[in-house]
Amino acid sequence: MSCVLRIASDKLDLILGGISLKPYRLQGGTAHFQVSECDFDNLPGQVRDAVAFLSLRRHEIAALMAASTASGVLDFAVEGAGSEVRFAALPAVLVREAGALGLALELSQYPKE
Repeated sequence: MSCVLRIASDKLDLILGGISLKPYRLQGGTAHFQVSECDFDNLPGQVRDAVAFLSLRRHEIAALMAASTASGVLDFAVEGAGSEVRFAALPAVLVREAGALGLALELSQYPKE
């Protein structure tokens, strides 16, 4: 999984019972949701999938983020750059959608295999 949404909250079980969005993993009060299946070398595809996911699941994510203890992060996994210079621009629509829901954005860099 290349792009994952993680939401932590002390009311997670209660809220998850009332929505159709289901995590692929629950761990220590944190729900993990698959956002994109694009490969680690396809950040533009991950971003496209994330914008669609946030738009489609806006109300459910808002419900999960409504608790005062809730925190969430949208984590994009990318291949390591080695010694080359790379940059990644995240489009305003993604930043706006994530920010409106109270989600942080994260890039996790993994070594190339």
